[in-house]
Amino acid sequence: MISFVFAVIHLVVVAPAFRTKSRRDNAEGVMSVAVMSKDDCSQLGSIGEIRGQPVGKVAELVCKFWPGENFPVRNATRVLNLIDYVAAEGGLWDKLLDLRKSREKNEKFCFRKEELRTVVPSNCEMTFNGTCYGACPSGYQPAGLTSAFAPVCTSVCSATYHPVGCGFGCANTFGNCLRTVSDQVTSVVTAIGRVSSYVFANPAIALVAEQVVEVVSFALTSLLDIVGYAKQIREAIDAGEQQVALVIMIFQILYESGLVQNLQLLSSMIGDTGKAIVELVEGGFSWRLPNLDRIADILLTNGVEILGSLYEVTKAFMYPRCEKAGLDAIFSLEDIADN
Repeated sequence: MISFVFAVIHLVVVAPAFRTKSRRDNAEGVMSVAVMSKDDCSQLGSIGEIRGQPVGKVAELVCKFWPGENFPVRNATRVLNLIDYVAAEGGLWDKLLDLRKSREKNEKFCFRKEELRTVVPSNCEMTFNGTCYGACPSGYQPAGLTSAFAPVCTSVCSATYHPVGCGFGCANTFGNCLRTVSDQVTSVVTAIGRVSSYVFANPAIALVAEQVVEVVSFALTSLLDIVGYAKQIREAIDAGEQQVALVIMIFQILYESGLVQNLQLLSSMIGDTGKAIVELVEGGFSWRLPNLDRIADILLTNGVEILGSLYEVTKAFMYPRCEKAGLDAIFSLEDIADN
């Protein structure tokens, strides 16, 4: 996991604009519930900016779709203070931007692509749900997944610009594979085994397999890195407020990056995925080690219907997909779980 320590000067500079927790705050937290009513979410629509970019509409949508009856921040002023605090130079916002940049155009590692075996009229290599399948496309091999993903093929790393196979990804060197995949392979394979049943018989199973791999990998890697950043500000912000600030930052980056073209689409995305993202963030704050059963339960409970939207959320923080090399390479089959 990437780690960081806020410089003391950061707290000194930001402190005058942000009232940290005090004994009185803690007493209030026990004796009364400091929350906003969902009816007041519209107050957030024009609360402020992050580096010149409006953040109020994103905050309003996060508030509107937050799970439960209330939003766990006492008022709009407090939300603005939270945003100012995490957006200060060297703070949470900068850490999220750095993570995005490090993953967006990473030359050392990529996630494999998934494709279906070719459908053939006869001479089946595999029959699945009454469909006759032939061989994998050129540059692909059987993914080694079971249940609903049985006909899925995955990239052969030696046919890409990242020739070293490592789990569900490929790296350019063996050393980079070890560093990148150390917290990924076993965890993701186990989690995939738990969630695959909820896409059984889905006609777009190759796409679903790709989406499940990336969403679970996001939960086990990038999201835990992001939560790790947020934990560093625990002394200044209540746990519920940390989660609010973090979820707002995630969707703000999606919006600013252009991965979501307009507020209407963003509203739909937050409506679809907000509950699952909040639950994953809450889990990240409480787990000492990734809870694979809980991650699977979150995906199962929220349903396959939101998987596509969750996949779009992960794009802002995940490694690129492997690209096939210009010339077909001579390759041997790999064991996806062990390389």
